[in-house]
Amino acid sequence: MHAHCFSITGKAAQFPHELNFQYSQTLQNRIFNTQVVKLKPFRACRYAANNGDTAASPLPPPPNLKGKAPRKFWNAASLAFLGDSVWELYIRRKNFYPPSRVSDYYAIVVSQVRAEAQSAAYKTLDSGDFLTSEERDVLRWGRNATGTSPKRLSQGGMTKQIYREATAIECLAGYLYLTDALRLHEVMAHLGIESTEN
Repeated sequence: MHAHCFSITGKAAQFPHELNFQYSQTLQNRIFNTQVVKLKPFRACRYAANNGDTAASPLPPPPNLKGKAPRKFWNAASLAFLGDSVWELYIRRKNFYPPSRVSDYYAIVVSQVRAEAQSAAYKTLDSGDFLTSEERDVLRWGRNATGTSPKRLSQGGMTKQIYREATAIECLAGYLYLTDALRLHEVMAHLGIESTEN
């Protein structure tokens, strides 16, 4: 899977069908502040973001929520459901290079998407001052979410606290994916999951 830049052209778009999809290995003849640049997709997205195109993102656009605010119309467990896949995509992307066997990919990804790894990420974010007050609120909201616990929790493989912290991280990932993809990249980079040199 290639990372491609999804950028809004003209006025700020509200719905996915208003997005202009740049689907190529390089972005050519893209004009930013009267400069023509030729950059790989992720770098072009970062360049766009640094030059005022705040909608640029190397991720697919989020679903059309039809103007509904994520925290008002979806519960924390639902955002964690979405965030789980967002988290895993970042982990898979990070570990895709260098080339390896699928079994090796699988082993390393599984170790990094486990609740224990997400709990460590939670502790990193919770202990520092990197998050905004709103992001901290989403993290707490996710931590207090109720949902179905995995079997290994009931079998004593992990504590309930670890599971709740993992859910909090997934909730934050889902929330930022829906509301601010560039901030999501910053959070992932802060955690060492999103490389700034792709």
